[in-house]
Amino acid sequence: MNDPRLKPWQSTKMVARLQAATSSGKPVLLLVDFEAGHIGGTERQYQERLANSWSFLLWQFGAPEFQPQQ
Repeated sequence: MNDPRLKPWQSTKMVARLQAATSSGKPVLLLVDFEAGHIGGTERQYQERLANSWSFLLWQFGAPEFQPQQ
């Protein structure tokens, strides 16, 4: 959101295209960091993005600890 070289809607448009192009029924991850620019931000922001990405993958792979609580 803080990168003047890109329009804010471009990432959501790409995700919409990915969702339309897949027949898997699986979700597509879009992580928007309002604090970071194009380069990626601080080390902490990088670690938080990495943790979010791994959590998403483990949820999709079916790891029991990462499934929604019923």
